[in-house]
Amino acid sequence: LNDANDQIASLREELSRTLGLLAAARDEAAAASTARTELEVEMRSMRHDAEEIAGRLDEHESEHDAELRAAARDGKRLAEALREVSAERDLYLRRSAEYEARLAAKEGERDGV
Repeated sequence: LNDANDQIASLREELSRTLGLLAAARDEAAAASTARTELEVEMRSMRHDAEEIAGRLDEHESEHDAELRAAARDGKRLAEALREVSAERDLYLRRSAEYEARLAAKEGERDGV
């Protein structure tokens, strides 16, 4: 009977230790679950922030591209204006040279040359 009582006491101690370990494991699992939930919330927040930053970068890139396109259009427009002004200047220089040549010819006729 003593052996049976000793075995029962030993089994009760083992059961008590096992229940204590089980309670500790449940607490760890609950803590891990809470930590996981917190990490998921943080990750969602970080993902949202990253998407917001990516959106801003896309906006900035679009604005920059628009500015570059506008600058390219302005450059083309200025180059065309410069060509037109250069062509007009060349025309006026030719006309001036022709006028000076005619004037010199008339002066030469008048002077009898």
